[in-house]
Amino acid sequence: MIRFSFLFVSLIGFSFFGYCQELTFSNLSYDSLVIYDFDYRMRSETDYLSIIDEAGQLPPTVKKSVRLSNLRARELSERLEKTESYGQLTAACFTPHFGMVYYRQGEAVAHVTLCLGCNYLRASSPIQAMEQCPETYEDFTYYRCSGFSSEFRKYLSELKQEFAFSHYNIESSLFD
Repeated sequence: MIRFSFLFVSLIGFSFFGYCQELTFSNLSYDSLVIYDFDYRMRSETDYLSIIDEAGQLPPTVKKSVRLSNLRARELSERLEKTESYGQLTAACFTPHFGMVYYRQGEAVAHVTLCLGCNYLRASSPIQAMEQCPETYEDFTYYRCSGFSSEFRKYLSELKQEFAFSHYNIESSLFD
């Protein structure tokens, strides 16, 4: 009976801690990361386009896609989660032209939609590194410094330029 109790408690403990482990892009189970160049389109007055919609479909405005090497995918995923990749202000436009989709066996398991124009991204999972400079208004907390750092913006811009994506030039941005 004692053995059974120990085994039961151990299994519950391992299951609980495994289940509660925070899902991040660097520990995500995926077999490919594809980056996309697309034209922004608003679907409605209150709904902004993401690289993947609720049905898991890409927008019809995709211009180009590139599957990253495993090494490049790991590097980009790690940079997404570094505190040093954020810390700047953002603007309110969010007209994205760059997206990333993580796939496992052909199915999208996570995605990130980026706008270099306003210095912001929206992701399918929260990115804790973006939570800088918290401000609270009544019961709502927001983060003033969730925008890309100059170094991360440069990295993203060079990545887009390397694959001849549109909207990669950030020289005229107020964030640099």
